[in-house]
Amino acid sequence: FPVTIISMPKTYSKDFIDAVNADMSDSAGVYLAKVCVEAKLPAAFVAKTLGVSRMTLYSWFRGGEIRWRNTLLAEALADQISKDLKAGVLLPAKSMQEARRYLENLGKTFHEE
Repeated sequence: FPVTIISMPKTYSKDFIDAVNADMSDSAGVYLAKVCVEAKLPAAFVAKTLGVSRMTLYSWFRGGEIRWRNTLLAEALADQISKDLKAGVLLPAKSMQEARRYLENLGKTFHEE
């Protein structure tokens, strides 16, 4: 029998999750972090979707400053992920492939606008 290996999405560290959940700021980056953790979307894929580095994304996740244009993108992405989570549309991601596919499709939509 052929064996299909489905790799699970890389999880965020417990310390990171605790810090994000404790952060009560209204920062777009923190909001994005919370929905990405809940949706099980790896930071590397989210960063690629937004066209930024993982280091930049993690800075945003921790409340770092975001340029205005990127703030709008981060908020729009977070809103869509949150909406899809509530609707049960492909989220939370069950594998790396699902997470990648979801964000690639979402990225195409965002960059067409």
